[in-house]
Amino acid sequence: MKKRKWLTAAVFVAAVLMTAANAAAYLTDFDTASNGFCFGSNIIISKEEFQTPEIGAVTSKTPRAKNTGTVDSYVRAYIALSDSRAGQYLEYRTGGNSGISGNGWELSETDGYYYYKDVLQPGDETEPLFTGIRLLTGLPAGLADITIDIYFESVQAVGPGADCAQNAFKKLQGK
Repeated sequence: MKKRKWLTAAVFVAAVLMTAANAAAYLTDFDTASNGFCFGSNIIISKEEFQTPEIGAVTSKTPRAKNTGTVDSYVRAYIALSDSRAGQYLEYRTGGNSGISGNGWELSETDGYYYYKDVLQPGDETEPLFTGIRLLTGLPAGLADITIDIYFESVQAVGPGADCAQNAFKKLQGK
């Protein structure tokens, strides 16, 4: 009987020591992992040549965007008049034709932005949104000083939801 007690005690002590050894190994074991990444920069600048307009004449105005960042980008543009009533006195011209067409830009009827159809790579610039404006008639006295501002925005062209420019901007807005 004494042998049996000793054997049981020895098995019990061995089990406790093995459990303690495993616990010590579990509590002291560690591993590290490095996840390397770098940030890209999504930067565009606007470029434009502009002359003072004359009534009836086509005046050169060539708004475009240049990607000065380090990642491919989608670009969109918005034309903002200081007074919306001035729109009826202006005609946008592109390559000798009336309107904004055939130059790589596409108007979205849903949000009023013009989306550049191609991905803009670092160092590249868009085609001009338009190449000129024509003041159809003299502006009324209340509209003598108007401005035509072109706002350019960009979003990185790589990532979830970035299969086209409009979807990339929607994803950026959480839509």
